[in-house]
Amino acid sequence: MTGPRPAGRRWTEAEESQLREMLDAGMKVPNIARKLNRTAQAIYARLQRIYRRRRATTPTRAAAP
Repeated sequence: MTGPRPAGRRWTEAEESQLREMLDAGMKVPNIARKLNRTAQAIYARLQRIYRRRRATTPTRAAAP
């Protein structure tokens, strides 16, 4: 097989909610990965997607004239 490996299983809304709660509680990524039965890399990748989505929906401030 050539090319990138296919992604793992899809994230559910419940898992994403748990991820946010655990981050807010101050848990470290390796512990979160174990609790969600995912790799640390999967957690980091999901966080990037969440932050990108948040940045895309946040209106930017207009520059002062």
